[in-house]
Amino acid sequence: MEGVTANYTVEGMVCQHCASSVTEAITSLDGVRDVTVEVQSGQVRVDSDQALDEAQLAKVLDDIGYEFARSA
Repeated sequence: MEGVTANYTVEGMVCQHCASSVTEAITSLDGVRDVTVEVQSGQVRVDSDQALDEAQLAKVLDDIGYEFARSA
């Protein structure tokens, strides 16, 4: 089954705990298969069944205190 890989920038991460929180939040979205977070650059790679709704992504990140900056 093919999927979609997208890269995003998330602001506000400073440690590995932040990365874990972001990973958990994004993984809760329907269709997400895998999330890879690089804290220093703020880059987040998401593998999913289909393209994510960026408004929904921004909301789950905002709910835990991080800011969805843009698609990379």
